[in-house]
Amino acid sequence: GEAQRISWEGQQNQNACVSPDGQFLVMVGTQNGEQHLVRLDLKTHETRVMTDTLLDETPTIAPNGSMIMYSSAQGTGFVLRLISADGRFRAMLPADDAQLSSPAWSPYL
Repeated sequence: GEAQRISWEGQQNQNACVSPDGQFLVMVGTQNGEQHLVRLDLKTHETRVMTDTLLDETPTIAPNGSMIMYSSAQGTGFVLRLISADGRFRAMLPADDAQLSSPAWSPYL
């Protein structure tokens, strides 16, 4: 079918990643100069800001749909962070002011 716009939220939305089950997508949403991960329910079209860090980029959803990995500004570089699909769990992967971006999952998760 034809492409349809599904979100009018935020000043800019980019880097969308659809969950394996097709129930939601995660995108980078920009508001007031800050980029955060935003979850969009594809049935209800409700949005929820998932992160509170300053500059988040390149989200990717695990093959089982349980976790989202993304890059985020820290210090003079970018680190990789994890957040559960429901937003309850958060972690940063170990790195020292690296320039990490565009993470990808292995097919084993």
